[in-house]
Amino acid sequence: MRDPEKTPVKARRSGRLIGLKVVVARGQGLGVVIDVVVDEAGHVEYVIVRERDDLVAVPWGVVTYAAEDRAVTINATVTREALKGVTFRADQWPDFATEQWAGKVRAAWGERAFRRDPGAPVPKSDRKSLAKPAPKEKTPPPADRREPGE
Repeated sequence: MRDPEKTPVKARRSGRLIGLKVVVARGQGLGVVIDVVVDEAGHVEYVIVRERDDLVAVPWGVVTYAAEDRAVTINATVTREALKGVTFRADQWPDFATEQWAGKVRAAWGERAFRRDPGAPVPKSDRKSLAKPAPKEKTPPPADRREPGE
């Protein structure tokens, strides 16, 4: 985990994310970032990725942004079937604040999607195979969704 007193973090403009290529950890391209969704507290919740004619909501908790590489990398595996639940058309944006949406995100990306600390350990339930969908699990919503250090 990063020590904020020893490692300064350089602030970046969110507009620099737009147009970046999005790749899955194994190097497979998913698309390009076309938008960023923030919550009412100003925290980045999702990057919206254009994949062909569809849009995919990728939770900030499962990505790494490398400014020097000009890329966003997804650090979680997800089935194509599960991605259908977080895919939508440009004229039919979901309501990101509903529990129904949170359930779809959890089903596709696991609990990791709701974590803000990139150094936090990844539960085994977050490690999904592209070949075989993981069974659906019921988990309570996260108790604390604040940024570290708040």
